[in-house]
Amino acid sequence: MPNSFGKITIGAASTNNTTALTSVSSTLEAECTHDTVTFTAGDRWIIIAGDSDNDKVTIGHAEPDKTSYVYDAGQSANATLNHGGKFKVVHPQADKFGHIGALTEYEITLPTLSLALNANNTSVANVLTGITLNATTGAFEYTQ
Repeated sequence: MPNSFGKITIGAASTNNTTALTSVSSTLEAECTHDTVTFTAGDRWIIIAGDSDNDKVTIGHAEPDKTSYVYDAGQSANATLNHGGKFKVVHPQADKFGHIGALTEYEITLPTLSLALNANNTSVANVLTGITLNATTGAFEYTQ
């Protein structure tokens, strides 16, 4: 009788979430008539399931751990902003496998244009003669 793999075993689930495995080309060869081959997941996102009733091995990708999400970041709906309005943007941080590990939320405030006139300037009496946007500071400037 020739050598063959008489058993396939499934290794324990991996908790590795930081170290990338290096792919190594190899050939498995049965060394006896009923040798065993073992499949083991290299990281926590790979699931290997054995079905002995149907002689089947299934390999899949684990879904994200939704229970550990701390919060939903960013805007939750569309918004139309006016000057002084605020909106949130999200900066995702991913590990080297491309899995999102953290979301940092930043709030952006649009500048406001204040047209409060100089109380000491009584001769012009609330007349604006020009409004410009300072490209360096992003602030509106006016003359009266």
